[in-house]
Amino acid sequence: MRFKVRLFLIYSLLVAALIVFAGLIFGSLSYRHFEQVAYQEIRVLAESISNQLDEIVRPMVFITEFFLSDAKSLSAINTLGRVPQREGGPRYIGEAKRDISSNLLTYVAEANFHRVNYFSSLGDILSSNYQRDVVPDGSADLSRFHQLPLINAAQGKPVLLPPYADPWDPKDPQKVFGVVRLVMGNDISSYLEVQKPYRVLENFYTPDASGSIRAGIANSRGDIFFSQFNENEEKILLSYLDEGTAPPMEFREERRPGLLSFRAGSDIVAVQYSPYTDTYTAVMRTGASMSSSFGYITRTIIGLCFLVCLVSAGLIYALSLKVTAPINRLAAKMELTSLDNITRSISFEDANDEFVWLYQAYNRLLKRLSFSINQEKQMSLLHLQAQFDTLQAQVNPHFLYNVLNVLSHRGVINGDGVICDICEKLAAMMRYSAELSRRMVTIREELECVEHYLYLLKTRYQQKLSYRVETDPAETDRMIPKMVIQPLIENAISHGFKDGAGIMDIGVRSVVDREKGRWYIEVKDNGSGFGGGTLAELEQKMRGIRLRVKNGNRNLEIDIGGMGLLNIYARFYIIFGEDTIFRISNLERGALITVGAGGVEKNV
Repeated sequence: MRFKVRLFLIYSLLVAALIVFAGLIFGSLSYRHFEQVAYQEIRVLAESISNQLDEIVRPMVFITEFFLSDAKSLSAINTLGRVPQREGGPRYIGEAKRDISSNLLTYVAEANFHRVNYFSSLGDILSSNYQRDVVPDGSADLSRFHQLPLINAAQGKPVLLPPYADPWDPKDPQKVFGVVRLVMGNDISSYLEVQKPYRVLENFYTPDASGSIRAGIANSRGDIFFSQFNENEEKILLSYLDEGTAPPMEFREERRPGLLSFRAGSDIVAVQYSPYTDTYTAVMRTGASMSSSFGYITRTIIGLCFLVCLVSAGLIYALSLKVTAPINRLAAKMELTSLDNITRSISFEDANDEFVWLYQAYNRLLKRLSFSINQEKQMSLLHLQAQFDTLQAQVNPHFLYNVLNVLSHRGVINGDGVICDICEKLAAMMRYSAELSRRMVTIREELECVEHYLYLLKTRYQQKLSYRVETDPAETDRMIPKMVIQPLIENAISHGFKDGAGIMDIGVRSVVDREKGRWYIEVKDNGSGFGGGTLAELEQKMRGIRLRVKNGNRNLEIDIGGMGLLNIYARFYIIFGEDTIFRISNLERGALITVGAGGVEKNV
């Protein structure tokens, strides 16, 4: 799969996942907010309807209080309420009824109420509106009122009665609700009744024509005043009234005394209690309406998420094209790169820092590759030249091995162990130098060859030569160029002891400086050392070698020649670069040559 496609798919999936996650969170918050708004709505509605009921009942109670506060009406009621007086004075009874009727027949009573009635246990019935059919006076049947015991127990306080059929209209009784109170201080039971049409409740208790919000009202005795609930929902309300607390449901919030909201299954309910009317107003929002409203919210959120995903996919695709365009251009230019044009830098047009860095890194890589190729060519040529010089010193390796074997055998026959050792050391040196498959060897292998060479020199010079080889056992596996120590010893023997006087002392030591992170090998002699002009000339030529290596000179091996000091220095510098250690110094007697690499060592 192409990088551009992977980039587009990965970021598209990531953005889609983030959008879905954000949509879920937003949906959850929206639902919670919607639910809170729904709770607040039905709480406000329950409180509003309860207050409206209070405002309906309040004038009804006021009419009874106003009637009883009138001295003439109260005197007439007292006259009708005393049985002895009724028996002795029919004239007073008629005057009392006329006084009560005159107070009942007012514009206020006619305009605002269905009826305002006075009736007693003796059958008296007086009404504010004689235009409506009423039972004849003296024929009031109190058995029509099943809640008279409750009214009597109220001891003169007004009692709000649930809807009932008007008992004083025998032809077409309307459904009404009313406030009834007992008139205290009489020998008989007499009552004041204020009626309102039931349609007043229906007008107030119709909060939602769609039926998604329903209302109901009941008093603490379980009497239903108004209900849009079904039977199960009414049981919930009545259960609340019977227990005095909410039924076992999930409570949500209680904002103020008398107002409670909770969840009943999938529905939410708010109940408002009015101590003035001793009624509970319940408002319910159905779960179906909640689901319908939230479904609309869900569809809106899904549509928005889908739209954002489409826009994001388009932006991601455009960005992926923009991001991969410089990479494609770089890849096309890399395809055209070869050994012929590897030194040619690639130009870049993008101003983006990351892509500028990428192009610059590739250009630096080309330079390093070019430099490495030049180094490898130089090393190959130097190595071939060293092999050629070695082969020049070998007339016929196999023939010489055979001759050495014959000499060694003759030494064994004649009992001369020195001849055997000489042949063995010489054969080992020839095998080591003639092996063409490796350019790098370990310090241990190089020093073993050096010991063979020094042994052969010892057999030649006898007492005139002494030598020692010291190594660090922990660092003998470090890799160095092949055949670099033996030429240094040969140089010391050939040039340091030209006068031939005195004992020649050669010391070889392998040293590791772990603190500075470098290693080196020292070759020390007690000869005549280097002349001042020779050291200056060597230092100048080594600077020239460094400059030519840095500039990628491919003819370095032609300039420096065979296996001398400069050849050894060039091989070290090509391999170890600026970490090369190569020092030539004169001692009080003799010279010291140090070769190695690493750390803070600087070349001359």
